[in-house]
Amino acid sequence: MNKISLLILFFSGFQTLLAQTKSITDLRGALRTSHPDTSRVKILYALSDAYNRQSKSDSSVFFANEGIKLSEKLKFYKQTGHIYRMKGIALGRKGEYENALSAYQTALQMLEKTNDLPGAAQCYGNLCLLYKRLGDSKKSTEFTKKGIELGLKGLAISEAIQENSIINMISNNLGIAYRDLKDYANARKYYLKAIASEKDSLKLGNPLSNLAQLYIDADKDYDKAIQIYQRAEKVNIANKNYPLLEHTYRNMGMAYSLKDDHEKAIAYGEKSVKLAETVKDPHRLFNAHSELYRSYRRKGDWENALKNVNRYRSIKDSLDEITKSREIVTLQADFEKQKAEAIATIEAEKQRRISEIQIEAEIEKTRQIKQIESDAAVEKARLVTEINTRYETEKKEQKISELNLLNAVQNKQMQQLLGGIVILALFIGVLFWLYGIIKKRNRDLALKNEKINQQSQQLEVLMRELHHRVKNNLGIVSGLLFLQIKFLQDEKAIKAVKEGQQRIDAMGLIHQKLYQTENIEKVNIQEFVADLVDNLIRIYGFDKKSLALDFDIDDTDLNVDIAIPLGLIINELLTNSFKYAYLDIANPELRVHLKTDKNIVLEVADNGKGLDIKQWKEKKGSYGRQLINTLSNQIGADLTVENRHGTLFKLTIPKENN
Repeated sequence: MNKISLLILFFSGFQTLLAQTKSITDLRGALRTSHPDTSRVKILYALSDAYNRQSKSDSSVFFANEGIKLSEKLKFYKQTGHIYRMKGIALGRKGEYENALSAYQTALQMLEKTNDLPGAAQCYGNLCLLYKRLGDSKKSTEFTKKGIELGLKGLAISEAIQENSIINMISNNLGIAYRDLKDYANARKYYLKAIASEKDSLKLGNPLSNLAQLYIDADKDYDKAIQIYQRAEKVNIANKNYPLLEHTYRNMGMAYSLKDDHEKAIAYGEKSVKLAETVKDPHRLFNAHSELYRSYRRKGDWENALKNVNRYRSIKDSLDEITKSREIVTLQADFEKQKAEAIATIEAEKQRRISEIQIEAEIEKTRQIKQIESDAAVEKARLVTEINTRYETEKKEQKISELNLLNAVQNKQMQQLLGGIVILALFIGVLFWLYGIIKKRNRDLALKNEKINQQSQQLEVLMRELHHRVKNNLGIVSGLLFLQIKFLQDEKAIKAVKEGQQRIDAMGLIHQKLYQTENIEKVNIQEFVADLVDNLIRIYGFDKKSLALDFDIDDTDLNVDIAIPLGLIINELLTNSFKYAYLDIANPELRVHLKTDKNIVLEVADNGKGLDIKQWKEKKGSYGRQLINTLSNQIGADLTVENRHGTLFKLTIPKENN
């Protein structure tokens, strides 16, 4: 394949991405003007689906959650089930398999409750693939077998209602699961079933590619695999499915490499890399460079092999860092949950034991009192009878008998008193023993709480150290750029490097604020913006006497996910004012306002000559303008520009995004 075909594919992929972006922009515009009814629910579902197709899982989950809240409020349960299914797809792509499983189960309950058989069948097919991925991550075939069981159930439903597109999807997923279990016969059976069931040839790219892979892995029939891949290539190009086309080119390169046709293997490998860069998928780019490295190595071209191995190692480091951060957040959440459960269990057990001891003591006390009273009553009756009898028969010995009787009574009472004292002493001893047990358990609870607090403090120290190191690394990069400027002669290059240095300094300032404050997840935006404005005033040769600065920033904390993009946007807007606005202005003025009452609203205005609004809104523009638009979309913000005695930029971020 020549360079011209590579360029054609690259630009066609880029145009498709632009079309998808435009579709998302149209949907977001429709969302802003829609009423809170079922039509808005459908728009939120469409946005979640669109972001899923672009592999932007975080955005897909956000709009899915918004759609779930509104659809449940409206009791629009049929659509709620589909939105939960879309959320499960996005969470599965993020690797959050447990949360994805929960979303799919909720979706399945709602879809079956509303008798939505096509939706339920799709959900079973999605669960088949999720359990397969869960089996990969847990290194257990039991999960994969469970996925096959659910997939077969969904396949039975889709065949009963004759939904060919769903039969195609589920059969393909079953083939993938059987392939992982090395059951190549069943894998081939379901791949062929997926191909035979689909009348629309544009939907055959996936099963064709998977069937070709089977010819490589199981049969070692590389020529047959290449024939099927060529068929899949035509389908994917016609369907403009560039992620799957990248996968097809990568495997075609592997097949040609295994049959020692190195030139074609390298040509298809290069096409795979170009498409992976176009769709901006780091996992695909990692796999593409890895396969291209093997092709160059088999050819003996060690220089190009080394270039590709360095590239995929760099991408792997980035992916590992993302995975590590995600694991830290998950571990912290599990730790907090276990801590709360342990404390609640211990406290409940403590209260239960105290109540039991108090009840038992009260019961024993009442029983002893009643027993003493009963014994006394019986004894009294007996003595009275005996005295009356003796009084009648032995009057002469009355005084002696009375004295003997009194003595006997006193002795009996003394014995009863001693018995009561012994019983009371035993009861007090039992209470002290129980008190010792409770005291020991309280001591154990205190030690566990102290250990939990130590672990929490260690985690916080690690996070601060992480932010500190990131800030230091950014500082080193900034310093290297500063040194590089001294060796540059081209003014445009110097200007570009300085702008990059300023952006790095802005990000470094965020991480500095994070490790200097108690809250490691939020940044005081007033302090950060004040430092950023002072740095830029100094860099561009202004001072606060010659520049009329109107600075009004709310003293509030923002999440890091909002603060970093917002800081870079402010950096770009202020840089634009300092560079271009005040060229012929005798008394420069700058206004920087940020309010967080209802939404987060940023205003940056100068009294310069203004800018060409029409030119600003054009798709092509400077890197700074593209960076501002990209970051605004990333945080869900609405950016407006107007000329009002100068240039006024107004950025509005919905409060719920923070």
